[in-house]
Amino acid sequence: MDFGVELNGYFGDAALTVPVGKISPAREKLLRVTRESLERAIEKVRPGNRLGDVSAAVQEWVEKNGYSVVREFVGHGIGTRMHEDPQIPNYGTPGQGPRLQEGMVLAIEPWSTPAVPR
Repeated sequence: MDFGVELNGYFGDAALTVPVGKISPAREKLLRVTRESLERAIEKVRPGNRLGDVSAAVQEWVEKNGYSVVREFVGHGIGTRMHEDPQIPNYGTPGQGPRLQEGMVLAIEPWSTPAVPR
């Protein structure tokens, strides 16, 4: 489910995945690992860190657990528009990209899938 709201000229965005009924252990693990990758990314959101630190946290955890990140969809900045810069990919290199600054608002949206050979 992906929800967006506008209030007094500012936007909010929240997405979550909810299983319907009983799901397989493999799907439970995929959901858990993806949620954990979000938690690891949030830990990197600090003034002075770089966007690549956030993106790499998602990628490293997802791949460490045997999955692949979805590269076609990204998170984003959010504020007076639903989708603002910067784009936040689910893959990256620590220490690269723009510096995070106090006051930024980010919608981090990790997507993962069973590993796909490249």
